[in-house]
Amino acid sequence: MVIQHKWLEATKEEFLAQLKNDTWVLVPRPKRAHVLKNKWLWVLKDNGKRLRFQARLVVLGCLQIWGLEFDDTFAPVVRFETLRFVLLHAGMTRAVVKQYDFVTAFLNAPKVIFMEQPEGHVKRGYEDWVCQLQRSLRQSPRIWNSVLHLALVEFGFRRCLKDEALYWIWVETRLVLLPIYADDILLIGCEHDVDFFADKLKARFQIKELGTVN
Repeated sequence: MVIQHKWLEATKEEFLAQLKNDTWVLVPRPKRAHVLKNKWLWVLKDNGKRLRFQARLVVLGCLQIWGLEFDDTFAPVVRFETLRFVLLHAGMTRAVVKQYDFVTAFLNAPKVIFMEQPEGHVKRGYEDWVCQLQRSLRQSPRIWNSVLHLALVEFGFRRCLKDEALYWIWVETRLVLLPIYADDILLIGCEHDVDFFADKLKARFQIKELGTVN
């Protein structure tokens, strides 16, 4: 009974976290809508000191219909060889390398996606309602890459022809490089230029500076 109580507490904690993050809103079930299933996953973690009961609610995104709920999903990430090159360039030119993380990168969802209410947490009086997801699924990386690309082009950056996840711009005679890996980027150049473009990105997106890369 104690163990069962622990799993129930973990499940409740996960459900409340999803509500706090506004992951979905309840809406009447649309006619002829494709509604995704979900399931609970339970994991027992042992850090050597105590056991931690952890629950996760996952959407069965594999059931999304191509062309209806998602289409293109590919998003380029910087290649390892490219990353080695830009870091070598930084070392040779004594450029500053700063890393940034986009906090809300994958929250853009242009397509409407519905999910059944989680088992064990169906709202009383709204049993036939469904969850309209506020976050996209398979297409999230592709959407985010497109949003960031448009912003960088607006700032004057150009995309590398050999690696679509590398952007560059000349500021007078100074080169600034910007490789992308999912929702992380590096800004490489003189400190003034790096901070200048970081400020422009901060004005557009919610980003967190992770520090200087040595």
